[in-house]
Amino acid sequence: MRSFPSALLALVAASACSAVSAAETHACAGIVDDARRLACYDHAFGKPAPQPAPGATASGAAATPATVAATASPPPQEFGFKRGELERQKSEDEKPPGAADSLSAKVTAVESREGRFTITLDNGQTWSQSETNSRVQLAAGDAVTVRRALLGSYLLTGPQGIATRVRRVR
Repeated sequence: MRSFPSALLALVAASACSAVSAAETHACAGIVDDARRLACYDHAFGKPAPQPAPGATASGAAATPATVAATASPPPQEFGFKRGELERQKSEDEKPPGAADSLSAKVTAVESREGRFTITLDNGQTWSQSETNSRVQLAAGDAVTVRRALLGSYLLTGPQGIATRVRRVR
């Protein structure tokens, strides 16, 4: 009978993991523009061998690998923004959030309010702590790393090696 709560917990965790949509499982899925999304997937998973269209010449308008890489590569300034936040803050012709897995930077300013901190990094990004039960202590000049975590969240690791959940503010 004691294993019932454990089995129930495992079932709930498995269903939560399977509920993650395809848009959250790969960075390319969040790209709205069809051509850019295809270029992103081609860059990430490889492009199939070209098959000439009837009447097409060898010098057709196919994208070069450099063009595909340039189209699919994400700017690091966009790391940490969710698609909706990013779309509100930039024009339609700019690229959506990219596939960067982490970034490292130095803290330039720390503001603490109600048990949570907000930090500004040397790259201009501002991140806010999402949880209050963390022992991370930061000061200006500290090197930090922000990396992607599960379900669209982000973890900031401070100089002590302790991580806390954060969200990007600016």
